[in-house]
Amino acid sequence: MNSWWLWIGFHGYTILTVLSLVVLIYKNNSFFILVFLCFYFINKYINKSLKWLIEDPRPMREAGVGGVVIANTSFDDVRYYQGSEKFGMPSGHLQIMFYNISFLYFLYCGTELLLFSFFLACITFYQRWLFKRHSVEQLLMGAFVGSCVGAIAVESGRFLWRTLPRGR
Repeated sequence: MNSWWLWIGFHGYTILTVLSLVVLIYKNNSFFILVFLCFYFINKYINKSLKWLIEDPRPMREAGVGGVVIANTSFDDVRYYQGSEKFGMPSGHLQIMFYNISFLYFLYCGTELLLFSFFLACITFYQRWLFKRHSVEQLLMGAFVGSCVGAIAVESGRFLWRTLPRGR
């Protein structure tokens, strides 16, 4: 059951973060690279904080496809998770992915990139649900929070860009 889409689903947030940085570098936008990175870490902190506040446990069911158990290893054991990671609300993978998607969308509004990014997010959504790392509600909350943080990041960056003094 080790197929390419499961690998992409697990590593989708890393792929999309690297892609976002490549787009920002290609567009030669050093100011928004800094904004992106600052809010990326703020987004991760928000995720950990929300997990501690909500304390919604991860699903504990075995996951399987066609009768084949695929999520009953020591890695999948809830005891593997430490600290805030033992909680599932909101999904960190989806929160990071939708942070990237909304950041790039609100900054550049490119539909091709948006469609590709959303396709990656759907694969990640399915992989996280299939392996019972998160419930549908936890995944949707991660997508919502990440989208909000991405939009706030772009608007904050635009505000700072307009208000910062410029050298003459």
